[in-house]
Amino acid sequence: MSEFSMRKRILSVAILTVPLVAMAQDGKVEDASQGKWNLGLGVSARTGTYLGQKDKVMPFPVLSYEGERLFLRGGYGGLHLLNNDSFSVSAIVSGKFDGLDVKDMKESTLAKYGLSRSQLEDRKMGADVGIEAAWKGRYGVLAAQALTDATGASKAAEAKLNYQYFWQVGNRWTIVPNVGLTWMSEKRANYYYGTLDKEVARGVASYKPGSLVIPHLSLGATYAINADWKLTGVVSHQILPDKATASPLIQKDKEGVTNIFVGVSRSF
Repeated sequence: MSEFSMRKRILSVAILTVPLVAMAQDGKVEDASQGKWNLGLGVSARTGTYLGQKDKVMPFPVLSYEGERLFLRGGYGGLHLLNNDSFSVSAIVSGKFDGLDVKDMKESTLAKYGLSRSQLEDRKMGADVGIEAAWKGRYGVLAAQALTDATGASKAAEAKLNYQYFWQVGNRWTIVPNVGLTWMSEKRANYYYGTLDKEVARGVASYKPGSLVIPHLSLGATYAINADWKLTGVVSHQILPDKATASPLIQKDKEGVTNIFVGVSRSF
């Protein structure tokens, strides 16, 4: 496995290790680990998306921090510009880990579709910068993000809308259902799901899906072993629209991308 691919898989799953928060009886959102570091180890399984990509299972480190103004949640972090019991605005930096290393694509699978790795280009990982606004209350958290690539990977933008509900079960369990949408600009969607000009010049069919809306949903849970240690599990799924799955680079039976994460961490 290449260094590019290893970094991509480690960092993409780190997004799933965001510390879960509990809903207090008065409806306020309280972070159980505010002002503390969380360190640990997890295991993730992720389904492949591109032609010839296998499903992957691998270990990775867990790292997060929640402070009064600063926060770090795996591959996502930022600075609260405004933060109160019901509303927050934050400047954020978020890793974009939807890259592709063509070395991870099986030549035998590509050959079935008249393709080879020599015709294809890597899709670079990147980092996005932007603004996040979150509304917090008794019925959960609604968050919106506006992001743009800051590293020259896709050189394009996307926006996200996400709703989470935090359900405290007894003294140890927190259950977190989550639904949302990601809008990818035409330029970004064409980069990750379309074919590039260099690829078309090498004989790959020209395909540009245009802007995309990708629904996602997840179910997360944490179990407090004691005051310091906790177990976390998350199952998440992205539903790829027809314009994405019609790409000549995407697995032909692919309707979505699923991640499963299980980890243990300690607060310091």
